[in-house]
Amino acid sequence: MKKNKWMRLASVMLVLCLITTCTVSGTYAKYVSADNAVDTARVAKWGVNVVAGGTLFSNAYYEQTHNTPAVWEQAAIDALKFTVATADKDGDNLVAPGTKSAGDGMIFGLGGVPEVALNLVIEVEGKDVMLEHGDWAYLTPIELDAGTFATTLAECDTSIAAASFAHKLYVADGDKYVEVAPDATFIGGADYYLATVCTVDERYFPVQYTNNSSDGDTANKTIAYQIVKELADLWESDLGFAVTWNSAEVYDAGIELDVDLPANYDLSQFGLCSDANGTPMSLTWEWEFYVDDDTDCADTILGDLMRQFKDGLPSGDLIIFDGYEVSIDGDGLASTDEEARAAFLFTGFDVSIEATQID
Repeated sequence: MKKNKWMRLASVMLVLCLITTCTVSGTYAKYVSADNAVDTARVAKWGVNVVAGGTLFSNAYYEQTHNTPAVWEQAAIDALKFTVATADKDGDNLVAPGTKSAGDGMIFGLGGVPEVALNLVIEVEGKDVMLEHGDWAYLTPIELDAGTFATTLAECDTSIAAASFAHKLYVADGDKYVEVAPDATFIGGADYYLATVCTVDERYFPVQYTNNSSDGDTANKTIAYQIVKELADLWESDLGFAVTWNSAEVYDAGIELDVDLPANYDLSQFGLCSDANGTPMSLTWEWEFYVDDDTDCADTILGDLMRQFKDGLPSGDLIIFDGYEVSIDGDGLASTDEEARAAFLFTGFDVSIEATQID
């Protein structure tokens, strides 16, 4: 009986020992699989620097600062502080001999190196006041008879004020107007005109623009058309992109660039800033008050053309170019039946820059 008790006790102890062995063994030996993953990211740099703004023109110019743009005030006009001004404060912007832009004028810039692909659209339009070379004349009808004809003809062939102007006698010949020869005889019933004649020897662009970089470098004065063309040449020839010409007229040039660019493309290459950081460049202009007698003559014709465009000429008066009457369309383009473009009466710049990330 005692022997059986010891046997049972020994069996219990053996079982407890086995349980303890399993527990201890599990602490010191097991399968282990482990891994660790860490990944971080920053936001991709946009970094497109676009600047466009500033002022080129005004409807009033303040003479004490050499005819630079000013805020329209009737009191200043009455006091002769303004030498150029529209008839009312809401009138159109003007340019005239002796006027120029103020400060930095129009500012524009495109630079940066974005780390994303993007679509870039640039539109640039430049307009130039222009007068074609040739014979211009302002005609006023005059009533003549045989006696007054001879006297008027003898007095007319003289220069006035400046050598570039001359008084002449003209006569209508069908749809053309021609100078009356010094030995001509009176023609009863003919339409005669007193003419103020101006000969323009070469195409005239009175408003001259200047590209000014931020470090003070100044390029030669030029015209809006040339600035636009140089941008088009840069984008096509140097960068290899296709440029769309909306207009390629010598007085009105418009281009558009629409291109997809890869990440890390240096946008300063487009020539619309002064350095790789996108520091903006500025555009200024000036219409010199006096260059010589020839430009005075051309300036006067432009002023007369604008009078025709805005208010119409007095009854019977007309402006002719190379013998033909000039008409002006709603955009300010003067032409004749023989000449598609004789003059253009507006100037300005329109620059639009838009950059958009693409997928």
